Amino acid sequence: MTTTTVRAPLSRRENEVLTWVAEGKSAIEIAKILNIGKRTVEDHARNAIRKLGASNRPHAVAIALRFGLLDGCAKNPVGSENLLAGENSLGSEDDVQAE
Repeated sequence: MTTTTVRAPLSRRENEVLTWVAEGKSAIEIAKILNIGKRTVEDHARNAIRKLGASNRPHAVAIALRFGLLDGCAKNPVGSENLLAGENSLGSEDDVQAE
């Protein structure tokens, strides 16, 4: 097992972006949620990857989770109120709606 050293603390936006990445959201989805551009999302993700010494987004999420750095992961991150309204903590087939 390799040792990971966090190089610098994550900014609030880097934390938010990684939290949404951990929830399976794409850069475009994250951009819409946070009201920022897709390129800005990619920049925040790239900065977080660099700061965490990760090789890619999933690796960055794994490191951040290991060190307890992600706020609200698997909960309702900032800006999610409208998107997650009515969703229970476990989810169920009853929660699935046709688009």
